[in-house]
Amino acid sequence: MKNLSKQINPKMKNLKQLARNIVERSKKMNITAQMDVSLLRHHPKNPRKNLGDLDELVKSIKANGIMQNLTIIPVNGSGVCTSWELATEYWVLIGNRRFEAAKIAGLDKVPCTIVEDISEREQISIMLEENMQRSDLTPVEQAEGFQMTT
Repeated sequence: MKNLSKQINPKMKNLKQLARNIVERSKKMNITAQMDVSLLRHHPKNPRKNLGDLDELVKSIKANGIMQNLTIIPVNGSGVCTSWELATEYWVLIGNRRFEAAKIAGLDKVPCTIVEDISEREQISIMLEENMQRSDLTPVEQAEGFQMTT
């Protein structure tokens, strides 16, 4: 387990910087919209498989709405596309728990930031970084996520 920890720690620093750069890039693009939940999907390569108990989050969303935008990427029939104008649906990069809780709460639309032109490696790095900030990502999910970034 110590060897795995030594391998993960340097990668975490790189992932954090990569995620920060991508988030900053999306802020500069400033593409935000209220998106219909029927157009959103969980990212198929999200390392988090279990969203956990959503009851408290559902209650909060019912009472206060969604306080932080989801981060999404445009997708069409042939996969990730470079422009939101070509998208037929969107994959959630950041905010999968909020997305699922919003559906349970009965919301039709959710606030989103759309990030375009992002590589698969960047997508996985963002999701892994976001999920590792939560304490309930299992070591297996962490390891599988790191394997997808190499």
